[in-house]
Amino acid sequence: MLMMSYLPIQAPCASIKSQGSQVVICPVVKAVDLFIQVDGESQTDGHICCGDATNDRAAAIKYAEDKICNSGEEAAVRKMLEDGPPGEKPWATIVSKSFADEHFVLLPLLFQGSLDDANLPESESYGGALLKRFAELTAKLGPGKKNWELRIAPRGIIVGADEVISGIGGYQGGGTDGVGMGADDYYKEDATFKALVDGELAGQHISAKNPGLIASFSLDLPSKLTEGGGAKRQAPPFRQFFNGDLKEHCTIAMGLAGTGPSRSAVAQVLANQGKPVHIIIPESDLVGGITPMNDQGGREGGTRFFATALFYSPDPSDEQGLGAMVKFVCAKYERRNHENVGNPKWEAEGTFGNSRDKCSAFPIENSMINAAIKRDETIFSATEAPAVGGDDANGDYGDAGDDGDAGDDADED
Repeated sequence: MLMMSYLPIQAPCASIKSQGSQVVICPVVKAVDLFIQVDGESQTDGHICCGDATNDRAAAIKYAEDKICNSGEEAAVRKMLEDGPPGEKPWATIVSKSFADEHFVLLPLLFQGSLDDANLPESESYGGALLKRFAELTAKLGPGKKNWELRIAPRGIIVGADEVISGIGGYQGGGTDGVGMGADDYYKEDATFKALVDGELAGQHISAKNPGLIASFSLDLPSKLTEGGGAKRQAPPFRQFFNGDLKEHCTIAMGLAGTGPSRSAVAQVLANQGKPVHIIIPESDLVGGITPMNDQGGREGGTRFFATALFYSPDPSDEQGLGAMVKFVCAKYERRNHENVGNPKWEAEGTFGNSRDKCSAFPIENSMINAAIKRDETIFSATEAPAVGGDDANGDYGDAGDDGDAGDDADED
């Protein structure tokens, strides 16, 4: 389900005249409560959906504190999630850092297939856990036709402190003196503003029961969707067309997967990171697989391709053990900051637009890794990959003087 709002999910809660501007104050929204009624009966389990689907309540809150919060928000968000909203207890609370910037909340509830196909980037932090919890709910209710009501309620916090102002959006208008000021400036320089933040506005802000954020429907569930399994993350398939030597570029990606932002992302999923055991070049928005870089007005030049690497858990023989899947970009710069690069080498890059130091890594069962290796054995096998010239963090692959493409120069593709 996609629940959409005219206002941003992180909506204003107060306005005050300060420093010549009308300042609109918004609470930080990292949590959205999900209320469910089935045949008129409220479901009030109070799950926290954040991080891996196997996280219990304490682990989910810890993940939210470590991965979702900005600096200065951790204690307040932890307390908010531990306490829950006042009044009616929700069925679940979903946690994401994307709510502040969006007008929608995606609720993946029922899905057969790979976990990632059920999610958008905005729901990655909670989608797997939500699918698992909803599968447990349908297992408890059993098959058959029932009437459902789902309601979402954004929940935010405002925290005032001398150094960090969390939860205050400094949107201003109607004056000139305060234009360009941040929320911390208002807080430090205006006693009335500070008193409002520290007093009346401090703490949780609960969304009113908004008719626009309620969905009512009947759902007739077959037995196969009430068995409590939920979706599992599966490795993506290889792209159908790749405009280069596939095995060669898989080998390049294999050498890069344990370096740079890819390595950092995997380290957040696996405490003991080993070497990648499989590489996939999946479908992506890089048409053909290998594409020229956007020249950024002449600032950059080179080529990129997208790759996915799989890592076993510390015990590869445990089929249910959680390994890691990381998505990253392999890039070779021929020009950087308007200057040509001599002897360019392949390097790992992130997948967050211009934030090239950030990659996405997710837990995946060893069984799903094994399934992908078996599925792809006729396309690429890590055990048959040619040795690379080096695997250091600089991405220095191939012999000295070799550009790493060994006869299939990606720059000409």
